[in-house]
Amino acid sequence: MTDDPDEITASGVSDSDSGFCTAWLDNDGSGTLSGTLNTSFFASCDAELYRSGGPAVSLSASGAAERTSALSDTGHTMWICVWASSDPASEQCSSPFGMTGDTPVQH
Repeated sequence: MTDDPDEITASGVSDSDSGFCTAWLDNDGSGTLSGTLNTSFFASCDAELYRSGGPAVSLSASGAAERTSALSDTGHTMWICVWASSDPASEQCSSPFGMTGDTPVQH
């Protein structure tokens, strides 16, 4: 996560089993947020980026990183959840974030 200059501080979360599945929110400075999923050691991982009022965007990766397209956050709160594909019970979710102008704010 630390190699991503657009990562929103305190939005990172790892699965509870191995920690090989990590996800976080990104901000490109334009009032939009996106979700990023990264795997370590070729773990199979899934994530879901949620936006209050919809939509939800699914991510899946097993050897690299995957990133969603940016979604408008105007008037919405967003959070991301991640889990090991082999164990959905390992799901962990980030704190919700919203935008104040072009600045992400933890809710």
